[in-house]
This record gives sequence, C-alpha cells and structure tokens, in this order.
Amino acid sequence: ICTFCRCLREVHNFDVTLMIFSGRPNPRWLVNCHEKPDVCDAIIRSPKEVDIRPLLGYNGFLIVTAGDVNESKGFYIVGKESKQIQHIVLGSAPESEVDNELRRYVSNAIDNQ
Repeated sequence: ICTFCRCLREVHNFDVTLMIFSGRPNPRWLVNCHEKPDVCDAIIRSPKEVDIRPLLGYNGFLIVTAGDVNESKGFYIVGKESKQIQHIVLGSAPESEVDNELRRYVSNAIDNQ
C-alpha cells in the first residue's frame, strides 16, 4: 500500500465536492467514515487524479481529507476506471445537497464517460 493510501486509512471524514460546473455553487457534504465505511473504502481504493480540465457540466468529485492526518490532501475521482466508485460517492450525497434531478443527471454523466 502506498504511503498516501496508508494515510487515507487514518482519516475519519472526507469532505466531498461534486464538481458540476453549472453557474451555481458546487454541492458539498461530509462523509463520516464511522457511519459510512463502505463509501470511505471506495474512496480509498479509487484511482486518484490530481487535476481536472474544467468543462461545463459534470467533472467528477473533489475529495479532501479531514481528520487525523498531518495535512489535508485533495484528489479527484473521475473517469471510466472509477464509474462504480463515482456512483457510490454520489449515493452518499444528502438530498439537501443533491436533489433527484441533479442525481439523475450526474448518474447519466458517470455512465457516459
């Protein structure tokens, strides 16, 4: 296991931002690893991108660590290799942040990457 992945296993929470360039603020929520260990495991094992090319519409998820690590680190989950993981992360979004219409749009965008 890489050092970065080992550090991620010490994380208690992930701050998730849905990168959906639409002219409105990007939805954000916290994933508590004690309450949703399956989501955190998916995040930890996902392919990680350090940069994205911002396009109008869906651009993946920005994941920032928050917890007992020395410093917060961020990475993106996006692309064909991580479709299943993106669906898991999308499923962790509260309805107050991601309504049904946006959820359907993002789900379709994930499937069509």
